[in-house]
Amino acid sequence: MSSPSDLLPKVSLTDGDIVRIAETVKQLLKDDIEKTVERVVNEKQIHLIDRINDIEEKQCNLESTLTIKTNQLNELHDLTKTRDEIAFQARAYVRNHRLKATWVVDGKIMVIGKDNNKHAVTRMYDLNDHVFQSDNFTEINELEDNQESEMQYASNGHDRVSEQPASHVPV
Repeated sequence: MSSPSDLLPKVSLTDGDIVRIAETVKQLLKDDIEKTVERVVNEKQIHLIDRINDIEEKQCNLESTLTIKTNQLNELHDLTKTRDEIAFQARAYVRNHRLKATWVVDGKIMVIGKDNNKHAVTRMYDLNDHVFQSDNFTEINELEDNQESEMQYASNGHDRVSEQPASHVPV
């Protein structure tokens, strides 16, 4: 019985043939990649920002949004890059219990501060202003200031216990 390799015709390839085959395969792969990338880029979704000017339409949209949210679904709000960063930071403050709640309505970022008041936030400064109005922030700020002064004191080569530079403290 003969082996399958004996049934195949014998072909001798030169180094030039191998290089030519490799270049052809390389070009085919490049073409496939270019076509795939072109297709993906062209099929990329373009978000439309819908501006609703009619009050009744806006009310209907908000009622629909409420219905969607009560069914455990969320509506995507397109925000500018800056407002997206502000909304991200606001959600982080909610997770860290620095704000009570945050949400987005018609591209406006709304927050409920520790004082239980609702605020519309348009700038990072506004967000930080509402977050840092709490009484706890002054305590946190004092702790951070004390830590910074301790670090600066130690970086000057002083030891807090002996009030001498650390290099002169006996071991």
